[in-house]
Amino acid sequence: IGEKIGLPIQEAVQGRSGVGRSVDYRDKKVIAAWRHIPLLNWGIVSKIDMREAFADATNLRNLTVVILIVTFILGSIIVFFIAQTFSKPIKKLSEGAEIIGSGDMDYSVGTKQKDEIGQLSRAFDKMTIDLKKHHKALEFERKRFNEVLDMLPAYVVLITTDYHVTFANRFFEERFGKSGGKRCYEYLFKRNEPCENCETFKVLKNNKPHHWEWLGPDNHNYDIYDFPFIDADGSSLILEMGIDITEQKQAKEIIKQTNEMLEQRVEERTLQLKDINIRLESEIKERRQIEEKLLNLYASMTEGVVLHDVVYDETGKVVDYIITDVNPAFSSITGLTKEIAIGKKASKLYGTGKPPYLDVYARVAASGNPESFETYFTPMEKHFSISVFSPGKGKFATVFQDITERKRTEIILQESEQRLNLAQEISHLGSWELDITNNKLSWSDEVYRIFGLKPQEFAATYQAFLEMIHPDDRVAVDYAYSSSLREGKDNYEIEHRIIRKSTGEIRFVHEKCEHFRDESGKIIRSVGMVQDVTERKKAEVELKHSNENLEQFAYVASHDLQEPLRMMASYSQLLEHRYKNKLDKDANEFIDFIVDGAKRMQKLINDLLAYARIDSKKSAVEVDCNSVLGKVINSMRISIEQNEAIITNDELPRLLGNESNFIQLFQNLIGNAIKFRSKESPRIHVGAKKRSNEWLFVIKDNGIGIEPQYKDRIFLIFQRLHARHEYSGTGIGLSICRKIVETLGGKIWVESEYGKGSTFYFTIPTPV
Repeated sequence: IGEKIGLPIQEAVQGRSGVGRSVDYRDKKVIAAWRHIPLLNWGIVSKIDMREAFADATNLRNLTVVILIVTFILGSIIVFFIAQTFSKPIKKLSEGAEIIGSGDMDYSVGTKQKDEIGQLSRAFDKMTIDLKKHHKALEFERKRFNEVLDMLPAYVVLITTDYHVTFANRFFEERFGKSGGKRCYEYLFKRNEPCENCETFKVLKNNKPHHWEWLGPDNHNYDIYDFPFIDADGSSLILEMGIDITEQKQAKEIIKQTNEMLEQRVEERTLQLKDINIRLESEIKERRQIEEKLLNLYASMTEGVVLHDVVYDETGKVVDYIITDVNPAFSSITGLTKEIAIGKKASKLYGTGKPPYLDVYARVAASGNPESFETYFTPMEKHFSISVFSPGKGKFATVFQDITERKRTEIILQESEQRLNLAQEISHLGSWELDITNNKLSWSDEVYRIFGLKPQEFAATYQAFLEMIHPDDRVAVDYAYSSSLREGKDNYEIEHRIIRKSTGEIRFVHEKCEHFRDESGKIIRSVGMVQDVTERKKAEVELKHSNENLEQFAYVASHDLQEPLRMMASYSQLLEHRYKNKLDKDANEFIDFIVDGAKRMQKLINDLLAYARIDSKKSAVEVDCNSVLGKVINSMRISIEQNEAIITNDELPRLLGNESNFIQLFQNLIGNAIKFRSKESPRIHVGAKKRSNEWLFVIKDNGIGIEPQYKDRIFLIFQRLHARHEYSGTGIGLSICRKIVETLGGKIWVESEYGKGSTFYFTIPTPV
C-alpha cells in the first residue's frame, strides 16, 4: 500500500474506475484495469504484461524502421489493423471490469482469441465465476450469521462514535424499536444530548472490554458486554451485547427473600421449639407438682376416698367388691382403720351381710358412667353423699362425705321456711325468684294467697303472672321488668292492681325486684317481693280526703281570721295616726303593741296558708334550678345589697316539680343565711351533685351557726331558737322547706358548728 503496485487497487477501493500503466508483483510493467464494486465494497484490478501485450507492436516497430519507405502504405494499413486488434480486446476487458464492478456477476468478457489477451479475458471470466461463488458463499454465511444473531436471546448492536446504531439484531429492535436514523440517546431515552456518564462509551476511553448492568427503558435488567471494534474503513465502533437478566434478578431476589424467610422461619421455629421445650419442662414440673398435690390432696381430703375391685361369681355376675385403698379421711369418717379395711370384702367389712349399694357400684363399674346419690347408712347412723366413678373395667372408686349435719340444717331450714311463710302470710308479703338462665319461676305460698290461689296450686310462670294483673296495668308491669333487664338496671319498683280470678276482687300490690349478675356482669337471676297494699291504699284515699278537708278548713279559717285582723290592723293604724300626739306615752305604746301583734298574726296566717298549700299532686314540669336561683336573687336584691351578701353557685340541674315550690325552698334557705349572719358579710354558695338516683343540693353560709342539740328542732313548725326582738320570723320557714323536699320524695338536714356557719343539704330524687 502506497507503492506503485498498489495504486490501481487503491483507486478501486476509493470508488474510482479506470485503465493505466502499472507494475505487477515482479515489478514488471503491465497494463491495468480497475473497478469499484459497491455491492461488496470491494475493488477489482486486472493486469497484463506490457511486453506480452505489445510484443507484436515492438517487432513491427523494428520492421517499420527497415522497410518504412517501402512499405509505408502497407505499413500504415498493418499498423492500423494491429492497433485495432490490440485495443479492442483491452477495451472490451475494461468494459467487462466496469460491468462486473457494478454488481453483474453473470457477465462474461471472454473471447475466442488464442493470444494473450484472449487468455487474459478467459482468466478474467474464471476469476468472475470464482468471485461469484465466493460472493454467494459470503452472502450465505452473512445471512446465517445474521439469523444466528437474530435468534440470540440477547441484543447485539454496533454503535458509532457519533451515537448512531449501524446494526441491531431482532431482539434489540423488538425491545426498543428501530433507530430510524436517530442517535441512541434520542430514540431510547428521548434526550436531546448524550447521557452525562455513558457506560457504553467507556470502552472507547479504556480501549478494552467493559462489563456492566443496565436498567433499560423497558424496565428490564440487562447484563452488558462492550467491545472496541474497528470497521473495514478503519473507523472505531462499539460492539455491545446485552443479556436480559430480569428473571434471574427477580429469581435471585425471590431466592434471597425465600432464604431470609426460611432463615426467619428457622429462627422462629427454633424459638418455638425452645418455648415448647420450656413449656414441656414447665408442664412436666407442673404435672409432678400436680401429682404431689393430688397425693397430698388425696391424703388431706376431708372427703373419704375408697378404691375397689369388683368380685364376680362363676357366671360373671357381680356379687361383692374388695377395698384396695383408702385415704386417711376414710378412717376419720367411718372409724375403720386402713389396716382393717384394705383387702376385705365389703360384705364382711361393714357387717351388713350383703355389700352396701352393690347394684349402683356394679352398674358404674360396667358402664363407666359416674353416678351420685345421698343415703342414710344405718350401721353407722349417718347420712352420706356418695359419688361413684370407674377408673377402669372391673374397678370403681367412691368419694363420700358425711352430710349428717347438713341434713339436720336442712330440717332446721325447712322449719325456718315454714315460719317465714307464716310471717309472710301475716304481713301479706310474698316473695318470688326467677332463674333467667333456666327460665324457672318460683313463688312463695303467700304470693299464691295474694293472687287468691291455693299455695303451689300450679307451677308458676311469667305468663300466668301477667294474666292476673289488671288489664290497664299489664303493659306497664311487663315494661317495668323487661326494660330493667334490657337497660341493665339493678332493681325496679312498681305498684299496680291485680284481679283475683276466684272472686273478681281488685287488689293493690307493691312489687320490688333486685337483679343478680354472674362474674361477667350478665343478669342471671331476679328476686322480688309482692306486698298486698290494698288496705294502705284505702288509708291513703281516706288521708287524701282528710287533707283536702283540712286544706279547705285552713283556707276558710285563714280567710275568716284575716278579715277581722285586717280590720283590727287598719283601725289601730288609723287610731295611731289620728291620736298619736294626743295620748300619753303608755297609750301610744299600747297602740304599737296592737299594730305589731296584728302584723305578726297576719304574717303567721300567711305562712300557715303557704304550708297548707304545699301539694305533691300538682302537675310536675321540668324546672331549671339555675333560672329559679336567678329569680330568687332578683327578688331579694334589696336585702342582698343592704347586707352586702355574696352569692355564688355551681351549675344546677333541671328537675321535675313545681317552680313556685322550688322558688320558696331556695328563698327560705338563702333568706335565713342572710338573716342569721355573723359580723362578716354573708357569703353563700349553692351547689348540686349527682348521685346514683338523686341530686344532692348544698347551701353553705358563713353565718352564726346552730348548736348541735337544735339540728332537728329547727325543722319543726313554730320552733324558734332566738327571741323575736333578735330575729324576726314566725318559725315556719324551715318547716315549709322540709315539707317541700319531702313531697318531692327527698330529705333535708343541716350540718353546723356554732359560730362557724351552717350547711343545709337536701336531696331530690331523679324520676325513673
